[in-house]
Parts: sequence; structure tokens; C-alpha cells
Amino acid sequence: MPKVSPAYLAQRRAQLLDTALVFFAQHGFAAPMSQLAQTSGHSIGCWYHVFPSKDALIAAVITHVSAQLNERLITAITPTSTYAGLIEAGLGAMNQFTLDALPAARLLPHLWAEALSRPEIAQLIQQTNQPLVDVLWLQITEFQHHGILDDHLEPTGFIPLTLATFQGFLLQQLLPAEAGYAQSHRVVARWLFDRPA
Repeated sequence: MPKVSPAYLAQRRAQLLDTALVFFAQHGFAAPMSQLAQTSGHSIGCWYHVFPSKDALIAAVITHVSAQLNERLITAITPTSTYAGLIEAGLGAMNQFTLDALPAARLLPHLWAEALSRPEIAQLIQQTNQPLVDVLWLQITEFQHHGILDDHLEPTGFIPLTLATFQGFLLQQLLPAEAGYAQSHRVVARWLFDRPA
């Protein structure tokens, strides 16, 4: 039997990850592997050959989705010069992520719910989000250094607030909404953070 190339295996793994992402976005992480196999047209043996367990598959999906989202957020927020600009850029990145990667965006609420009940998932999310947290820390401390934000406030307080704002916005984007809803959130963010002290 001919040997399979590493490039083929990587491509096969990526295809299975994309399939699992769409499946879990529709059915949640509690759905059985037999249903995933039946829906995808790939045997259970195929899935377990690439991912040794369902938990390994879930971890790979979480890492894959988090990396996609974090890359977009980091790219969007890095050049900002104010906290309001950072929020607006982050909301824009979340909006674009919802438009471009809808299955991945729909998976995020399942992922966050899973993190509430499974500490290992929460830890994995924390690890995969660390690059984003590091960039936020640098941005916020830079804003404080230049007097844009109060330097008496700890950057660690701004980071959860910022991430919660992005998460809340994404959840609202996934709900059916009127046209212009995303724009109204940007206006509210600008009003909240650009007001004189």
C-alpha cells in the first residue's frame, strides 16, 4: 500500500475540521460521533483515525476557530490609537467574522457554553486567546502611557470588559436583527467611550 504524504494528511485533517465545525455549530458539542459520521459521510473509523477521541476533535475545532477569530481581532485592533477606536475596530472585525465565517461564528456560543461546564475547555480557550489578551494588554498600557486612558485603572480590568463587549456583539449579530443594527452598536460604543471625562 503506498504511503500517504504529510501534505495529504494535513489537507484531510483540515477538511474534517471544517466539516466538524459546521456540524457542531448546528448540533452542539453534545451530538454523538455516530451522528457526525452519518451526516458527514465519513466513517467513525475515519474520524478516530485523525482525531483519537471526541475530546481531541473538540479541542482541535476550538483551537481552529479561536485562531481564526483572534487573528482577525488582532489585525483589526493593533493599529488603533484610542480605546474607542479599539472597540470599534473589534466590533467591525466581529461583524466581518460573522459575515465571512458564519459556521465558525455560530459555533462560538456552543464553545462558550461548553467552557462553563468543562474546565479543560475553559483552559483551552484561555490558552488559545492568550495572544489576543497580550495584544490587548499592550494596547491598553500604551493608551495609559499616553494619557488616553486613566493610568490608575488596571489593564486587567479593561481586558474582560473588552472581550465581553466583543462576545456580546457577536451574540447579537447571530440573532435576527434589523438592518443597521451593527452600525448602531458602533455609534453607541463611540458615544460611551469618546465622551469627555
